[in-house]
Amino acid sequence: KLDRAFEVTRQVAGMGWMMVTLVEGIVRSDGGVGAVLISKNKMLDKLPEVFAILIIIVIVGILQDKAIRGLMKVMCPWATLSLERK
Repeated sequence: KLDRAFEVTRQVAGMGWMMVTLVEGIVRSDGGVGAVLISKNKMLDKLPEVFAILIIIVIVGILQDKAIRGLMKVMCPWATLSLERK
């Protein structure tokens, strides 16, 4: 069941990165990436900064996904065997 737990963790982490800008944009008093994105997005001349922040979020999310997948391969080598047979 450990391999399934890693898979669920990967999925939840992906959804978390999708929701980070929304939640932080709603709660602007605490600051965060979402608040920065919303304040920069209001001024249309700041779009390069908005895209730079979004690209950084994507890169961090991909690296986190690869790290969880690598940890899963190390701790659950049997999980990759079942995936290859299909």
